[in-house]
Amino acid sequence: MNEDTGIVFMFLFWAMLAIALYQRFWTIRRLRRKLDQHVEGALSAARDVRIETPAAPTGDIRRLEERLQVLERITVEKENVLAREIEDLRSARA
Repeated sequence: MNEDTGIVFMFLFWAMLAIALYQRFWTIRRLRRKLDQHVEGALSAARDVRIETPAAPTGDIRRLEERLQVLERITVEKENVLAREIEDLRSARA
């Protein structure tokens, strides 16, 4: 290997090191700051939004509670009465 080739390799090594340092300390840091700004903007917008849920009629709540009780019984009972419970659910829906 002659002296010119060694100089070229040394130059390439330092150039690659400089590019890696530039990306690590400036480019990535700048991109992270931009990302943090976008995230903060989205979070502040989400905090400003107030979600109002309409009150469900009491009949719907009662019907849902009854169906939930039937589902709880299905999961807890040891005997196989699944078909009967499914029919109870279907009749409660109607």
